[in-house]
Amino acid sequence: MTELIIAQEYAQYKSCITDQGEQRFAPTERLLGKGILMPNRADAIPPYTRLSTLTAAVAVKYDSAAPNLTMWDKEGIAMSSAEITETPAAATTAAPAATSRRLALAILPWTAYLLVTLLLLRALLPRLSSQLVGANDGWQNVWNLWWMRYSLLDLHINPYYTNYIYYPNQVSLLFHSFAPLTDLLALPFTVLLGPLVTANLVAISSFVFTAIGGYALGRGLGLGWFAAWIVGAVYSFCNPMRWNYFGSGQAVQLMMLWMPLYILCLVKATPPREQANRLPRRWLAGAAIFLACTALTDWQYLVYMMLFTAAYFLYLLLRERSWNSRLLMLRNVALAVAGGLLMLSPILIPSLREALANSYTRPFSETLGHSWDLTTWFTPNALNPLWGGWAAAQSFVGNRYGAISGMANSGYLPLMLALVGLFAYRRQVWQWAAISLLFAALALGPHLFINDVDTTVSSGINFPLPYNLLLNLPFFNISRDPARFSLIAYLCIGVLAGYGWQALSVRLRLPQRGWLLRAAVPLLVAAIMVAEFIPISYATTSQPISPFYYQLGADAASYAILQVPVVDKTYIEFDEGLQYIHHKQLLGGQIARKPCHCFALRTPVIRWFSDLAMPAANDILTPTVAPSSYAAAVLAYYNIRYIVLSKWMLGNAGYISARAIISASLPGLPVADDAAITAYAVPITATTTVLPMALGDGWSNVINSQAGVARRMGPTGAALDVINPRATPRLAQLSITLIAAQQPRTLQLTLNGQPLASPLIQPQTQIISLPLTLPPGNSELLFTNVPDPANPRQRVDFAISAISIK
Repeated sequence: MTELIIAQEYAQYKSCITDQGEQRFAPTERLLGKGILMPNRADAIPPYTRLSTLTAAVAVKYDSAAPNLTMWDKEGIAMSSAEITETPAAATTAAPAATSRRLALAILPWTAYLLVTLLLLRALLPRLSSQLVGANDGWQNVWNLWWMRYSLLDLHINPYYTNYIYYPNQVSLLFHSFAPLTDLLALPFTVLLGPLVTANLVAISSFVFTAIGGYALGRGLGLGWFAAWIVGAVYSFCNPMRWNYFGSGQAVQLMMLWMPLYILCLVKATPPREQANRLPRRWLAGAAIFLACTALTDWQYLVYMMLFTAAYFLYLLLRERSWNSRLLMLRNVALAVAGGLLMLSPILIPSLREALANSYTRPFSETLGHSWDLTTWFTPNALNPLWGGWAAAQSFVGNRYGAISGMANSGYLPLMLALVGLFAYRRQVWQWAAISLLFAALALGPHLFINDVDTTVSSGINFPLPYNLLLNLPFFNISRDPARFSLIAYLCIGVLAGYGWQALSVRLRLPQRGWLLRAAVPLLVAAIMVAEFIPISYATTSQPISPFYYQLGADAASYAILQVPVVDKTYIEFDEGLQYIHHKQLLGGQIARKPCHCFALRTPVIRWFSDLAMPAANDILTPTVAPSSYAAAVLAYYNIRYIVLSKWMLGNAGYISARAIISASLPGLPVADDAAITAYAVPITATTTVLPMALGDGWSNVINSQAGVARRMGPTGAALDVINPRATPRLAQLSITLIAAQQPRTLQLTLNGQPLASPLIQPQTQIISLPLTLPPGNSELLFTNVPDPANPRQRVDFAISAISIK
């Protein structure tokens, strides 16, 4: 017997899982930093050799003459005799070489992921500063990055609330796809390079960082470096839902590395009972931190991780054999989740209040439209270099979803590797398959679609899909896109694929082959996986930016601009994105959970530009005065300095209509006119004695009566919007002409929610006059018919032929 000195870290070897699925415990064996003493059989190389406890050198009694023992490193590669030395001096000399090896293995996955990213996104690289990846949502992400910088560094305010969009109202961004953590991490780049370039850089770098998150999960589970590389590659590059995020321009939501890191810490914090000698504080702290990071990227990701945690806890209950062990698992899981939620509490609590106070549930039809078809999971990709042309010609349903068409799934190689991994290590990895199936089922949405046929409608059978359970749960039901649950399904598929590679490399005795073959086979596998997505194409957007916006940006004054069109969903995100240039407030806006565009839709004068039409001259509002007598005063009251007509957004017909409104309300020459926009200045000193009015919701169409035109109120009443464009309250007189009541009725009038009067309407034409005190700005006058208790279904049989406020 000789004494062998290995100058490497080691950990107590607790368990060994062979490729046959056997689990054996050897607490006296030593797991060395570079390998483990194993029987000289390739089929006994364990997939789990990742260390959790590291320390210094250790002496091991070893019979060098024994032919049946050898040293295997963590990748399953037999160590050479030069790496196994019998003297302390030689061991010390080998230490730098081992350090270099570990450094190379640490750099290799980053380099490989970066090269794949540059290959797949090669079309975007020359356009980083001129074009934006994705469609309309890309400009919203530019705004996210700009607003985080501007609110913190310039305005010094809470970035979760703003009146720079939906002006003059303040809106909450708590449920907006804001990704505050990504915005904060990118803040130095936003300051130095601007939000447009930063948005593209975030989108590109997200593929690398997300892949590294998957790689870390794979290594933490004990996979070799290439098996772990497969985990990250499937999760980041072979994930169709990530490409859908990318294609729609949602750059800041692409940073998905926190979810696999949370899962890794959760797994490490819940080891088998016999290995849990003490509280895993570091892993619990990591789980809490990464759960908070997940939520600060997107609330939906927090929903995914909460569901994953619940599913994984069920697995832990099945894994542990005693109630004491189960309670220990419950304690660790609860500490991890509670720690993360505690970190989030400053924004989680107001978010929960807002969710309970508002209905953010999207229409059911929209949820169905964002659900996956069952065939999507195995549809041949239309992007595939071999059969893509044939698959595109078939027009499969799975290839028609999302912002990037032709991509249905991860490709067949990751799916086959996942099946191999599940078969080879089924007793150890079945939980990953079960969780993958759960999230795959959630991605199908509330109804089962098979080849674009809703089976619930066609067969009348309502299949109990799990997504239906989330539809009525507060906070969980804010997600409108069930297909996004596939993100976690593919992360689990990536883990299984990593195990599949591990099993194949053992079966093929790859560790015993020459270095050329050991390098060529992984390269071939990686090439096949990546080649599936090389033909990918995605939209980039670049719209004309008028020099006028840069002039506004040079003006330090604070005011709003009226962009026309005002509330158009297709283009408003572009206007929103341009705020990084001009820094002025906008009346329109676009966020994930949209508030009402009430100000633009209900304010006299501004509503004209929203409707692209002037109010009808022959209506019930009197007297009729020239719009030019009050339009400028209304705009000046709200500190709106410029009206900007976007030519390419409005189109020819819309532009002509907007110019006609300008001619009628703000005569004068434009202050800017180029290929993109025409801008008009508003006289900031304009005043008026007129109290502009506009009919709100609840009115019938114009009807003809003996007294002329008239309108009836709806069953729930009708609204009149009036504005006092002065800084002080104003006394006024309300006059209403009512006609043709068949029997007495009670008309209830409220001003800004406060009761004003309840006059009794007689069965004859009459005029009602009431005094009003109008506060500065907008007011709403609500007309409501008070039903007769004896006849609650009695119809409103009177009409209003004239309303005036003087």
